[in-house]
Amino acid sequence: MPIEIVAVSYFGSEDLSDFVASLRAQHFDEWRLTIVDNSVDDQEESTIRRLEQGDPRVRVLAPKANLGYFGAARLGIEGQVGDDTLAVIVTNVDIVFGHEETLGRIAKAARECSGDVGVIAPRIVSSRSGDDQNPHLLNRPSVVQQRRRMQRMSSPAVAQAVILGSAAKRVLTAPLKRHTQAHSNDIYAAHGAFMIFLPEYFERGGDLSHPIFLFGEELTVAEKSRALGLRTTYRTDLEVRHVEHGQMGFLRSRRVLTEMVTAAKYGYELISRTTG
Repeated sequence: MPIEIVAVSYFGSEDLSDFVASLRAQHFDEWRLTIVDNSVDDQEESTIRRLEQGDPRVRVLAPKANLGYFGAARLGIEGQVGDDTLAVIVTNVDIVFGHEETLGRIAKAARECSGDVGVIAPRIVSSRSGDDQNPHLLNRPSVVQQRRRMQRMSSPAVAQAVILGSAAKRVLTAPLKRHTQAHSNDIYAAHGAFMIFLPEYFERGGDLSHPIFLFGEELTVAEKSRALGLRTTYRTDLEVRHVEHGQMGFLRSRRVLTEMVTAAKYGYELISRTTG
């Protein structure tokens, strides 16, 4: 039974080389990788397509427009999820499998999970701070919390200040966080950098549709899972490394910051709409 992997790239060919190399080094080899290149750049596409050569498990899709993260992921899994699919992984390209048994452990976890688990959240260890980026959200946020977040992300300039402040806080609190998150448990939302979807998520009607271009996909998946009666489980025995030096750093472009402001508004509206 194969694991379907969709990696979404935006001028990420350098990171992709490391990602694919770590994937090919896995002892579990029943995987298929779809790379969706959002760059809309002939040279970048040509570089990425070299990764297809000699390996029928790898394919590259290059849409004629940047589809955003989940828009590209949705394209990537179209027609790929079948009765024999063990799991679907949606990932950034600046991820590496740090251990040769990681994918095999994911396969084992997918087989062992009960039928009411829709999403698995692994440890995602940041190369910048050393902290685990999961759980993304341990509990469902309240309307008040989402309103506060929307107010904190009220403009691109304010959003940039929040990013820098949050980055500093993560570095300072990472050692404490690593010690306190010492067990697996059910959580509300998995971090979007590397999400493991089980077949039950799709069989019950879940999909990767997401109404905004970037960010906020964690809330969308969490709310869909909640509506479908599915759990998200955090597994500390599964681990990948988030290199975080490529596609998005601490200093963001105005376009990206604007998308973050949009995502904050979306999060408030989504939780408000589904609360009650």
